[in-house]
Amino acid sequence: AYVLGDPGFWDFSGPGNASFENQNSQNTTVLVDEYGEYEFTYYGCGTESTPVSINFQTIVPTIIANNNISCQLNTNLSTSIEFDQNIEWFISESPSSSEVVISNPTNIDTELSVSDYGTYIIGLNGCGTTSFIDITFEPVEPHIIAPNFQNCILTATLIAYTDDPNGGGPWTQISGQGNVVFSNPASNITEVTVPNFGLYSFSYPGCDTTATISVGFECPLIFPNVLTPNDDENNDYFIIQNLNPQIYTESIFTVYNRWGIVIYNSREYGLNGEWWDGKTTYKNNKVIDGTYYYILEIFNNVKKQKEEYSGEINLFMSNSSSLNEK
Repeated sequence: AYVLGDPGFWDFSGPGNASFENQNSQNTTVLVDEYGEYEFTYYGCGTESTPVSINFQTIVPTIIANNNISCQLNTNLSTSIEFDQNIEWFISESPSSSEVVISNPTNIDTELSVSDYGTYIIGLNGCGTTSFIDITFEPVEPHIIAPNFQNCILTATLIAYTDDPNGGGPWTQISGQGNVVFSNPASNITEVTVPNFGLYSFSYPGCDTTATISVGFECPLIFPNVLTPNDDENNDYFIIQNLNPQIYTESIFTVYNRWGIVIYNSREYGLNGEWWDGKTTYKNNKVIDGTYYYILEIFNNVKKQKEEYSGEINLFMSNSSSLNEK
């Protein structure tokens, strides 16, 4: 303040209290204990000055952090309010029974470490207000790349990708006939050899979780084209080779004559151990010699898809050396 004559003193009005370094000095500093708008007036030379308004404003602190943390139980926290020395990080909410450590709760840069996966609400007091942020620590299941069906071979390459800083592993067998062999079970890339055809499942752990994959080892279905149901144990039944119940489910087999009339129909065909012997479904009568047509509808449990096969059946009630199955 500038005044002619006798010096005076400072006074104020506002939402909180104000402390002057030297209330009687024309040049002074003031400290208030609450944010808000204040008016300061200087009294001197028997009069008062025009009040000056000063607004002490709060600024919402910005929290700088990743909201989603994968495969780790720690992360860095920081804020932009560098001019405020009175900041404080704190935990607002956390999963039950979890432990949380903030390495330096009064620094603008600090590290957050937690004991369990889940969502944590982190608070920051600073500049007269509070900010919050949700941070979710989550395990991420390894991603496995492998063939779902191996055609007539008993080996397969398995590849696992994980964000686990320790790399994850090892590979283990979940289902299928025992005695499988992994070329390198501790590596994320391995080759597995199985003892026999069938459906096998394998797992790879990482990031506190486990991924599994199923691989079917089997040859393609082989259909006969000749049926001679004369009880000579040669082509007496329409047997589909490699119809493995571990690989296939929901089998529906239908036989038509040349006029498109259904003469035989069976659900779970072959999977239940029963095969067509050249008789009709409804009256159990033997059909006459001739060419018939079949459709097999089946679900591939490995590929998770429906498959359909069709073809001709040459049926002869008397056997002949020339009627060999292809």
